[in-house]
Amino acid sequence: MVVVVVVVVVVIVLFVVVVVVVVVVVVQVVRVLSGVLCETEIHEVTPCNPDPCQAGGTCVSLASGEFLCRCPPDRDGELCQHCQ
Repeated sequence: MVVVVVVVVVVIVLFVVVVVVVVVVVVQVVRVLSGVLCETEIHEVTPCNPDPCQAGGTCVSLASGEFLCRCPPDRDGELCQHCQ
């Protein structure tokens, strides 16, 4: 009788573990995919995503949560929006 109870408890625990793993995997997939057929990848929004820099400027995320645009030599401005 004790063996049957132990086996039932082990089966229930394994079932719960499998369900939790499946839920975690599904949540991770849902976080990164969108669309009817999950065809669109969702990118994390950061100060540089979407890229605010213009005219070929390179966005640099700062530790403060802000960003800095490194502009090409012929551009300036906070977003590289001005011609020199």
